[in-house]
Amino acid sequence: MTFDHVKEPDFIIQIKVRFFFNIRFGEAVCKSGNYSGATCGTLQTRNFSIDIEGSTFFNLRAASTFMWTGDSGGTVYADTVLKGVAMGFNANYPMYYSHVGNVNRVLGLTPIFK
Repeated sequence: MTFDHVKEPDFIIQIKVRFFFNIRFGEAVCKSGNYSGATCGTLQTRNFSIDIEGSTFFNLRAASTFMWTGDSGGTVYADTVLKGVAMGFNANYPMYYSHVGNVNRVLGLTPIFK
């Protein structure tokens, strides 16, 4: 469990953020996007891959929640559980995302809340 500080104009609060790596089909998945805001759906697959401009991305997750251009990079979550980072959408899946474990393994991950 990680603690992160959230600074608001007149106060600071502390939020508990949990990293959970075992996810199940059909469980709730939400995302916060710059264009479409917060939307929720369910996990559809845990092993999705896609080719984007000559690069293939493996081990992605796909969910039934809505995403649109401008939402990429948004937080994927359920309650206080960080699930991953929103990547895109296609005709088969309204949203696909990189799982938090993949992001943490490659980049290191520090949640930032506004």
